Amino acid sequence: MSTYRQLSLEERCSIARLHEAGQSIRQIAATLDRQPSTVSRELKRNAGATI
Repeated sequence: MSTYRQLSLEERCSIARLHEAGQSIRQIAATLDRQPSTVSRELKRNAGATI
């Protein structure tokens, strides 16, 4: 059984930065050693956060 680890602020910033740089969800997930679904959820959750 795996345990759930919340994303740290540093990981959230890295996801945003890598996404802006054009990396795919799978590439970002591999870089951060996270599941692609975790990265995808984070991007969807913060999609409307731009000002």
